[in-house]
Amino acid sequence: MNILALILTSTNLIHIFTTGPEFVRENPNNFHCNQPDVIAKAVEKVRSEARDRMYVEGLSQLSTPRRSTDDLEELVDSIPIDLRVTQTKASESAFALIECEATIEFEIPDHTMNVIRRDQRSKDVTTRGHAQLTDKGIFWGNFRFGVEFDGRRPTIVELSGLQFPQVLLSTIAITIADSDIILERRLAMVAADFYIVDRDLNSFWRALSTQQRLRMRRSQREWIVEKVRTCSDVDGKGYESLTIVEKIDVLNCHRRMTEERLTRLYN
Repeated sequence: MNILALILTSTNLIHIFTTGPEFVRENPNNFHCNQPDVIAKAVEKVRSEARDRMYVEGLSQLSTPRRSTDDLEELVDSIPIDLRVTQTKASESAFALIECEATIEFEIPDHTMNVIRRDQRSKDVTTRGHAQLTDKGIFWGNFRFGVEFDGRRPTIVELSGLQFPQVLLSTIAITIADSDIILERRLAMVAADFYIVDRDLNSFWRALSTQQRLRMRRSQREWIVEKVRTCSDVDGKGYESLTIVEKIDVLNCHRRMTEERLTRLYN
């Protein structure tokens, strides 16, 4: 390649990187994303991504009682989705002619919303830090998808790069399918968090000198009594009779107070 050709090639590449390929700047026939067929295709794209995600995660093998893949797909397809276009613009992506911005809301049964609302970590996982809980379900305010044209027919080619509504949808499907199993897994995580900080407190106590332990023994015993009074006893029969949600609350209380105690001792 001679120097002139190299310069021309470099110039073209710079132009593409800075302005995008020329074809993405066109809007065929002043196309708008709010066409009913486009909205329907975008919703189906979301459902398709969710189904694909469930295959990858092997959710049918994790469900108890065991649910078939067909059952989980039916759950995905049964969730009402409300997609509303807010803007149509020329895409800066090499994969689409048009970029559509929209809001999207998943309607979730009340019992599932109760599972999500009463547990902060489940809420965080479900909303992915971007979505919002509403009275009806989960609301995503900045959903984007790309459109290209096969002949004159629009085709959905990509969903938002940094936001994954398909993961959100599959999470909801799991919760609907097996809310008790989700809670049991959450209980195991909360228990692990508590026992780690409890182990750290015991290690700290053992590292103290005999004189330090004697001086602090009274306050430590008073703190233990207060912790059990506030959070209830995790070792007694009463704990075993609690529901999963109540056990999660008890362990979270113990973890929080133990962390506070450990911080105070360190200081």
